[in-house]
Amino acid sequence: MEKETILNIKEGMPRTFGHALKRRRVSLGLTQQETANILNISRSQYWKYENDYITPKIKNMEKISKRLGIEKTILNELRIKAKTYMY
Repeated sequence: MEKETILNIKEGMPRTFGHALKRRRVSLGLTQQETANILNISRSQYWKYENDYITPKIKNMEKISKRLGIEKTILNELRIKAKTYMY
């Protein structure tokens, strides 16, 4: 899978970590189950990431970045933003 950024001038910056995941998943034409399989996690765990119920640990975030081709810096910024608003 070719590494590419999820930034798109037309669509703008993803609002949340989950929004970034969903945008990328849809652009790849994958279901949540297929994406969970690629990441080697359960579909329910992936669903929680995509719906911003939880944010992944750093090691899982790196796996998401590599396997889905999302820039690590974007995911990290969105992850930090989510952690800030949770508390």
